[in-house]
Amino acid sequence: MGDIGVGTLDTGILPADGAVRASRDASAAIELPAIPRADVLWRSLRAWIWAGCALALFRAVPIIAVDYWFLDSLGRGGVFRTNFTAQLVLFCAALLTFAPAVALSVRANAASPALRRGAVDAGLWIGGVAGWLLARQYLEFLLAYHGGTFGEIDPVFGRDVGFYVFTLPAISTALTAMTALAALGAAATVIGRYDQLRNATRHQHGASSRQIGRLLVTRG
Repeated sequence: MGDIGVGTLDTGILPADGAVRASRDASAAIELPAIPRADVLWRSLRAWIWAGCALALFRAVPIIAVDYWFLDSLGRGGVFRTNFTAQLVLFCAALLTFAPAVALSVRANAASPALRRGAVDAGLWIGGVAGWLLARQYLEFLLAYHGGTFGEIDPVFGRDVGFYVFTLPAISTALTAMTALAALGAAATVIGRYDQLRNATRHQHGASSRQIGRLLVTRG
């Protein structure tokens, strides 16, 4: 009976030890997932964002076409052309100012090639969003361009009341856009300058390490 008990204990322990070793070997053989490199993540993000932009543009085409057909069927095709032209002008104006303000501010200061390339995409995205937001305010600019006067003078500033109804909203929107342009340009400059200083610091540390290594070799 004693021998049977010892044999039972041995057969119960040895397989467990073997299972532990096998699990350790298997875990050593399995490659754990690693975080992708920054350039790989950026390429994927860039592709998805541009795909989203293309989808948004594709969805806007039917809406524009329906607006044109509806107004043209009522004999008001000129209304569509006026509104669409105002929106297009505002969009292009914002795109052509915001995109260079962001892209050129980064590229003028950044030292990293990846950041310099990404600044172009980021500038176009920001310019597109700014153009979309500004184009939505087209009625304010049309009222400022076509608005008239009321024939009543403001007793405080001496302006016609029509200025506050038609012109002032467009001026306020334009000032808001210029403030956002200045803020984004300043932020882009700070980002580019930070990248430049970080790369300069790396080069200085690398040069110092090489000099120390040469001194140690010379003294040795």
